[in-house]
Amino acid sequence: MAFLALFVFPAQAKLGVLAEQPDWLLLDGYQGTVTAEEFKSRVPRYSSDGALYQYLVVGDDRVEVYSDKQKQVRLWTLQFAGPKASAPVPSGTLTVNPGAPAASDANDKPLAGLRICLDPGHIGGDWADMEERHFRIGKGPWVDEATLNFETCKWIDQGLKDAGAEVFWTKQLGVPVTAKRPADFVRQAITLMWRQDEKKAARSPEAGLLKLLQWYQELIFYRVAEIQARAEVVQELHPDLTLCVHYNAFGWSKRGPRLYKGVNRIVIFVHGSYLASELENDDMKYGLFRKLLENNAATESRVADAIGRQVAKVWDFPAEQYGDGSPTASAASAGEMPYVWSRNLLANRLYPGPVVFTEGPFMDDRLMYQRIIAGDYDGEQSIAGKKYRSIYREYAEIVVQGVIDAYRK
Repeated sequence: MAFLALFVFPAQAKLGVLAEQPDWLLLDGYQGTVTAEEFKSRVPRYSSDGALYQYLVVGDDRVEVYSDKQKQVRLWTLQFAGPKASAPVPSGTLTVNPGAPAASDANDKPLAGLRICLDPGHIGGDWADMEERHFRIGKGPWVDEATLNFETCKWIDQGLKDAGAEVFWTKQLGVPVTAKRPADFVRQAITLMWRQDEKKAARSPEAGLLKLLQWYQELIFYRVAEIQARAEVVQELHPDLTLCVHYNAFGWSKRGPRLYKGVNRIVIFVHGSYLASELENDDMKYGLFRKLLENNAATESRVADAIGRQVAKVWDFPAEQYGDGSPTASAASAGEMPYVWSRNLLANRLYPGPVVFTEGPFMDDRLMYQRIIAGDYDGEQSIAGKKYRSIYREYAEIVVQGVIDAYRK
């Protein structure tokens, strides 16, 4: 087909979609801040299968990072600290200093002194249908995940502020943070389409190919460019903690969305578990090293575990399971908190500082759907023969109490 001649399958890239060549010198502020033993102990959180070592030469006093497995193209060298103690991270480094201040013992303001950023997932509004997080059952009301996230974050905001925290947001409902639009990503969409959907693209008629290309343009807009823009917001704010708030869904059938009975499962993500295929890209290696050197794993786990304990107390839903040897996520709490998994998501890789993702109830669970469309309200309402509080306030209180428990001295 002549139309296909316009699209040339790209050579294997060393960078992800929209990623720029990383400036490794920005990490030089971490020189001498981690010992060889500390470095090796942190690696499994980020590369559980050890694939990272294919690009490293680790010595007693340094680790060299390479672009290729043949170790012909060196990217950067990290000098280790001496074996006795780690040096503090100098001021003026790329990201916030590792760790965060402990919360106050004061009962009325236990989070005094903490700066917390809220990142309600997705854009919503006019973009909800494009994001594929927008559905209705029959002639019932539309359910838009971005709106649910936003309504929940309003109550999280109030709870955190009542506890003394300073709270910031990455976005407003229905307003993209990025100034870019899908039409700006034709070239990148062509590359990604041929990388991900070569067979489908090759056999599609012209109209189908254009439709597929448009889908990839939109995907890059709301899933990549939008998150990159929010990362710039977080970078400017330098919070002690970022909370990414989402709801979940079981999945649509071939005939469209439907409701399921008792499918709720909960997962809370911390950063980690880079895939071997991801580490082929230099920007992924850079993101891994930046996060490893920030040393926020303990803070993320402490917050995620505390929120998980509140989930178990209030909801007692089953934990999400990724199956044996899942390449996309790894259990992050050694079985102590089954809700918490490590995963390499774009947001928790690009956002500086500790980042915790909460994936809330399933929107298409039969009971949860009834609670969602009931809206926000004071007190309790009778739903399916039982009294329930507003799901938005209940979810928010779980998160807020978890954060308070994590940071209280």
